[in-house]
This record gives sequence, structure tokens and C-alpha cells, in this order.
Amino acid sequence: EVAAGLARLGLVPGDGMALMLPNSRELILGILAAFRLGLVVVPIPLTFAQAQIGFVLSHTGARALFTTPGCLNVLSDEQSDRLEHIIVRGNAGHGHMCYNDLLGSRREAPPLSAYDQAALVVFTSGTTGAPKGACHTQASLVARTKAFIETMELGPGESTLTVFPATRPVVLVSQVLAMLGCGGRIVLYERLEPEEFWTAYTRSKPTYSLLVPAYARRIFAHEMATSTDHSRLRFWLTGGDQPGVELLRQVREKTGRPLLNMFGMTETGILALH
Repeated sequence: EVAAGLARLGLVPGDGMALMLPNSRELILGILAAFRLGLVVVPIPLTFAQAQIGFVLSHTGARALFTTPGCLNVLSDEQSDRLEHIIVRGNAGHGHMCYNDLLGSRREAPPLSAYDQAALVVFTSGTTGAPKGACHTQASLVARTKAFIETMELGPGESTLTVFPATRPVVLVSQVLAMLGCGGRIVLYERLEPEEFWTAYTRSKPTYSLLVPAYARRIFAHEMATSTDHSRLRFWLTGGDQPGVELLRQVREKTGRPLLNMFGMTETGILALH
């Protein structure tokens, strides 16, 4: 339905669709609908300032933006005017389209024109120069997802607790697409404090979760790390920085499960897992 609604707006394969949404059902559906239609997903972090948003929009030429009323307030009038379609989750306001209006269309989305065309553009951090847009094709995303599922021996009984933006390539592949590919379950959260994390963990009982080292240190320093039931957990994932021997030891000692370190780049995704 979402893909059909986007097609009804006149969006065609190769068009850029920016997403500025928190982790949510609508975000996942927006990503999948864009892939179904052959659009290029352009994630914009919720933490971006107006100038950063303008940089991403101008460099990608995105025709549409899917966002929230709060995020929409960050855009300048010039940035809003540059976009042909602004879809808002919630109260759309004058001149914008409500997400619910995309639904209910009986028109089927047209077939993909090319499986190996660009599907995702993610901007690097800019630590080695100006941020660069790294392009990922649907073919590469699918190949990496299949490799992750096979390597980690994932199946229908798996579930993952997601606490970082689902538009990050490592989260998209190792948690969102992996669960969709193996028939598992995705539990979406974002920006949880340690006690909130362990409460969500206790409720959802994941078989794995991904935590970057700095965040993991805060999580495992909390007393609930040792008092929580880890019987369903298979492993932890981390990446993006050096976890260090002490964190690896602490995680194993407190949860009885390994912390697996992933190596990769924005341009390539996961290269190795140890």
C-alpha cells in the first residue's frame, strides 16, 4: 500500500526519498516501500541541524521527504520548497501529505527496473574530509543480509532488540533485514537509558542485540546487567569502535554470552565479524 501510494505521487525508480523518522513501524514500511518501488532511500539522522539537512538534500536531489511534524520544523522554507512531496507521520499541516493518505490504494507498485541500481545513500561522518554519500544497491544489501543470516545461523525463532536508528547500514542489515529474511521478530526502540534498556530487554527477550562500545559500557555497568534473565540470548553485537578486552570480559562474565565485534565501513558494510 505504501509503495503504491508513493507511485501514485509520481515517484519512479531512481528518485531519492529522504527519511527523517525515529525507529517505528512507519520507518520500516517506508524503507521497504521505497525498495519495492526502486527509489533511493536517503536517511537523515534526527540529530542533524538545518545546514546538515540542506547538505544531504542538495547532494542527493531527493524528490520526497517522509518525516514527523517536529522534524519538519527544523527545515528552512527553502529546503521545504525544494522538495516536491513531504509526507508527514501525524498532523501534516497545510501543503503536506499525511502518511495515512498514502494507504488504501489498490494500485500495485510497478516492478523494479533494476535489481542492482542504487537503493540506499548513507553519508560518511566526514572525519577524513567532507561527508561523502556512500551508495548501496539492493543486490549488495540482499547479499550481505543472506551472508549474515547464514553466518549467524538465524532462524524463525530469533528476535532482536534494536536501539540505534534502523537506517544505519549495520542495523538495517544485521537486525531489520536479517529478521525479515529469516522470519524473526524486530523490537524497535531508540535512545534508551540503561535502566530503560534492561526493562525493554526483559520484556522482549531478544536472542541478540547490537550495542556500540561507548553505549555498551554504560549498559553493562548497570546493576540490572547481572540480575536479568539471559537464557534466550545467543550473542551480543558491537562495532564502530574498539570494544577493548575489559568490555569483552565484562559482557561474558555478566551475561554468559559473547560480545562479537564487527568490522566494516560505511561504503562496504560488514567486512568481518570476530
